[in-house]
Amino acid sequence: MSMKKPHLTLAMTALMLPLASFMLLTVGELYAAEVFTRVSEGPGSGVGNTRGAAWGDYDNDGFIDLFAATAGGKHFLYHNNTNGSFSRVTNGPVAEVSSVGRGAAWSDYDNDGYLDLYLGNSEQANKLFRNNGAGSFAAVNASIVTDSVGVPGVTWVDYDSDGYVDLFRTALFNPLQRLHRNRGNGTFTQITQGAFLTAQGIYVSAAWGDFNNDGRPDIFLPNVTGPNYLYRNNGGGSFTRVGAPVLNGNSNAASAAWGDYDNDGDLDLFVTCAANTGQESWPNLFYRNDGSNNFIRITSLPANDPENKGGASMGCSWGDYDNDGWLDLFVANRSGQNDFLYHNNGDGTFTKVLDSVAVKDAAASWAVAWGDYDNDGFLDLFVGNFEGTNFLYHNNTNDNQWLKFRLIGTQSNRAAIGAKVRVSSTINGRTFWQMREVFGGDGTMGQNSLHVHIGLGNATNAALVRIEWPSGTVQELRDVRAKQFLTVTEPARLESSITMTNEMVGLKIKSWKGFVYDIEASNDLNNWTRQTTITNEAGLISFEDPLAGEAEQRFYRAVGK
Repeated sequence: MSMKKPHLTLAMTALMLPLASFMLLTVGELYAAEVFTRVSEGPGSGVGNTRGAAWGDYDNDGFIDLFAATAGGKHFLYHNNTNGSFSRVTNGPVAEVSSVGRGAAWSDYDNDGYLDLYLGNSEQANKLFRNNGAGSFAAVNASIVTDSVGVPGVTWVDYDSDGYVDLFRTALFNPLQRLHRNRGNGTFTQITQGAFLTAQGIYVSAAWGDFNNDGRPDIFLPNVTGPNYLYRNNGGGSFTRVGAPVLNGNSNAASAAWGDYDNDGDLDLFVTCAANTGQESWPNLFYRNDGSNNFIRITSLPANDPENKGGASMGCSWGDYDNDGWLDLFVANRSGQNDFLYHNNGDGTFTKVLDSVAVKDAAASWAVAWGDYDNDGFLDLFVGNFEGTNFLYHNNTNDNQWLKFRLIGTQSNRAAIGAKVRVSSTINGRTFWQMREVFGGDGTMGQNSLHVHIGLGNATNAALVRIEWPSGTVQELRDVRAKQFLTVTEPARLESSITMTNEMVGLKIKSWKGFVYDIEASNDLNNWTRQTTITNEAGLISFEDPLAGEAEQRFYRAVGK
């Protein structure tokens, strides 16, 4: 008998694994008690002229570790002991290398499931460390990405949406920026075309973010010596400068950070200025994205802080430290003055926090990185100082709810850089969305944890979680209980055609190697039967289905394990 070609389902259900669920202790009203406690051990004890800081779970134990780059001597790599403490790693290429370190950032550039590390140096060759798994690293001999020096700003970004993260490096002493396209085979190609690569100036950092929600990451270049630049990613490798005068004026800018502070669904921008001390006061800049490719300058706090005098501000980063559902802002100051912490009031205004140790410690601060290192659901804070001891602040928590996500790409880059998580919940009787984008570098030489953190206030659940993967896949989770740390794997994509010979059905599944799937079949989309469990090694999965030619229609799906 002739075989009928079965229909093929394309929609997939991703596996959602709760790594941990934690109960929180109530400590009273947030402002009635100290928000943070300074930790003087581990990362809080290092002294080493620290310029860069990056949180990343390099051993996949569910707890983030920390790399801190020093501007002279050996760097700091701290392994999280999973009990609230850290151990400094003293052997291996990452720990043993000595250089004048600047920026550093984690990402899984080879999509093998382990975070790799890039270190930018200002006087020696840069370093790329490949994670071998089991906590070990190997220095990669790739001159195209390690040859130049004077590289303060390092960010990973999949600018061409091919599923492999690319590397962007700013230039401190050379006007040429570097963009290295990941070829997917462990090597890189330097991209030389594009105005944003030759824009004249001195760039301490760069900020990638999809400001217009078209699914492609755009780039903002804060310029120390001239006008700032915002370039829109057109796709196909081309970029166009956005001619918004409010963004492009001279500002003596040092760094920038994207974040949706007003919960309207698009990225807003904060820029630290006055990178050169001893000059006239250059106020920091704050821009609201109106959703129509326009930016409106906000002139109140945290932009025009009267204490921001003499060119102090360097690193900046957004994070909802009190879990009330609104992004707050931390700004590091390098001239020996106190750092700034601004609490988002949820109505478009901010209140400067004055009663926290995090803003009472005066230092020469540079890098800023948020991350929940003890998995209690509240963001902790690391501040790298280039004079004196670094600062590690543990969040004392409150009774607000939260959700955390570890995202694993299967067709998008495996670290999910560029993914957006949108969460709808009802907080204090008000229903609204929050949005977080996963960045491959934040502020000045800093990188927040790649784990996505959402504050839920008094909401006990999220009505809807929508994940927009860089591949274009959109995934939704409904009625998600609060106080969970969830691992969400991107749905694998089944190609729209199958092959069938001698009752052998071939399904082409696009995902990175090593993912395991249950292959299930159904005649009516209601009752599913597992056919086999198989590991995707080459992108093509074949299996025998004796019923393939007997049913009027046949559906298949692959469920991640």
